[in-house]
Amino acid sequence: MLRAIISNAKECGGKILTVEDHYPQGVGVGEAVLSAVALEKNIIVKKLAVQEVPRSGPPTVLLEKYGISGQK
Repeated sequence: MLRAIISNAKECGGKILTVEDHYPQGVGVGEAVLSAVALEKNIIVKKLAVQEVPRSGPPTVLLEKYGISGQK
């Protein structure tokens, strides 16, 4: 998996976007990807995650509320 992450990042111009449906802190996809590319040069990782206390609701409403939809 490590080689796949690095290979795909290089194919995309050294850019990675991770998306979390929870807080950015802690063990998640973003942290795993950051660890995988920590020693690589010219790879940028951006983490998209919920930045406030999560609430319940319809998925489309929540994606908009927390700014993680594709509408921006």
